[in-house]
Amino acid sequence: MRRYLVYFFVSAVCTALGLAAINWTVDPYAIYQTHGLLEKNEVKPLLTLNERVFKTVRLAREKLDVIVLGTSRADIGIDPEHLAVGELRSANLATFDQPMNETRRLFELASGQNDLKSVVIGLDFFTFNALRPMPSDFVADNFAGIRPVQLAFSVTTSLDSWKHHKQKTAQPGDCCYSNGARLPAPSPLGHYRSHFMNSEKMYLQSKYLPAPACKFDFSLPGSEQHSTLQDMRAVIALAHARNIALKLFISPSHARQWEVIATAGLTEKWQEWKRALVKINAEEAVRAHRSPFPLWDFSGYNAISSEAVPMDGDMKSRMRWYSDSSHYTPALGNLLLDRMAGVAAKELPDDFGVLLMPATLENQLAAIRRGHLAYRDTHPADEAEIAQMAMEAVRRKYCAADSR
Repeated sequence: MRRYLVYFFVSAVCTALGLAAINWTVDPYAIYQTHGLLEKNEVKPLLTLNERVFKTVRLAREKLDVIVLGTSRADIGIDPEHLAVGELRSANLATFDQPMNETRRLFELASGQNDLKSVVIGLDFFTFNALRPMPSDFVADNFAGIRPVQLAFSVTTSLDSWKHHKQKTAQPGDCCYSNGARLPAPSPLGHYRSHFMNSEKMYLQSKYLPAPACKFDFSLPGSEQHSTLQDMRAVIALAHARNIALKLFISPSHARQWEVIATAGLTEKWQEWKRALVKINAEEAVRAHRSPFPLWDFSGYNAISSEAVPMDGDMKSRMRWYSDSSHYTPALGNLLLDRMAGVAAKELPDDFGVLLMPATLENQLAAIRRGHLAYRDTHPADEAEIAQMAMEAVRRKYCAADSR
């Protein structure tokens, strides 16, 4: 019996070590064999499904000078190479649905292991709703130092190693990683309006006012001392403490996205959020005896955000700045970075990007309110579509308050 147990134990250990060796060699998440950013034109299709593993376990721990944080909007729209001036090493650590708490933890991780010089953060209103659940692929263990060892012995990693072995190139319609950056999905030529509407339905259904609470709040009930705004404050305070140049911007989504916010009844909350950001930025600057970090607002209504959305079936029109009402293209991301850096560009309208500070905040909020009214007058078909989607979202969504 003892000999049998010894054989069983030795076999189990050898099997586990064998699987770990395979996972380390195949490296489906690019965390073992990849040292630094991915090679030019190297494609990793599986990283679209496991980007949190790649970015938290490997990329955030690399030797970096500049990082990008935020949601999929910044993940797709901000090219890290556009920030890599001279010998600076940059990486995009933005992830799908990245909540503010995760942004803070990634910033703490990367700044604790790197001599960061600059951090660019795309801020999105919906990620500050404390009532939203964490993303389904978020794993707190990814921040632990022992995580690479855990993943090496994971059965899930073994299954992904097999998938990676079978699929080494991107398939049609895939979005993948190359050169350390996420590549945008192919242009939905002929289906722009469907893409816009599908995205807006998702925001109305689950992003802004998720069930069962169907509310928007910066903190959970009973935990007002800790809120998503406190996470933002912690990021700003840490940047001051570690002498990191922090650059903040509110994403330049399409005008229809701002109409979704208005239709959801969140305009006042949206404005309250911006006021809170300006206040926190100013307060932490005073506390650190420094100037506030630049906080740019690229939301609102202008020639870029009001780009016409082709009707379904239109095989000729191609949008330049957006793939849906939420996500902007890398071309627009480059314009955004140019504006923040003070680089002149012919394609930059004067009203694209406003530096938010106490002296400019209320004027910007008033300009957006005026833009909202003008957009409703000039785009009645878009308004009707969004209103219809909002009614459908209310019918389909279970809200705890409705059951009383």
